[in-house]
Amino acid sequence: MKDTFLFDAKKAVCYFDLKFEDDNYNEDNPSVDCDTATKFALEAESSAIKEIAGMLKPLGVERVTPFAHNSDGSIDTSFGLDTAKQVKELYDFIMNSFGGGDDIIYLQAPYMEALCFTFFPQGVNGPRFRIGGNGDEDLELFLEAHNLG
Repeated sequence: MKDTFLFDAKKAVCYFDLKFEDDNYNEDNPSVDCDTATKFALEAESSAIKEIAGMLKPLGVERVTPFAHNSDGSIDTSFGLDTAKQVKELYDFIMNSFGGGDDIIYLQAPYMEALCFTFFPQGVNGPRFRIGGNGDEDLELFLEAHNLG
């Protein structure tokens, strides 16, 4: 197996973005003041973190960790991975839940979506994989290398 496809359970992690669709919110609520909109967005983000954590728990994800807002306003979020098989289960979950694009999941939390799932099977300093590639290694190639494709 190529070094690119190795899996290190001590370092493996998945990052994704939680995004509040502020353009859609503003379009639906044109007369809302900035403070009210900000409060609504923060509540929606909090709900989204709980929702996605609940969705991932049956797949063996113990903890979803939000970090900070990135440059586009999304919340950088991550969780650890235990096995290559778990990556396959997460891939199947994302593909069965997607709402558009390669890896967008529309959440019940208002105006929220989870997207850009990026897998680092050797930790953040190793190769990274995304569904469809999208500038990174193609996750399907990783799964095939582990006879999970």
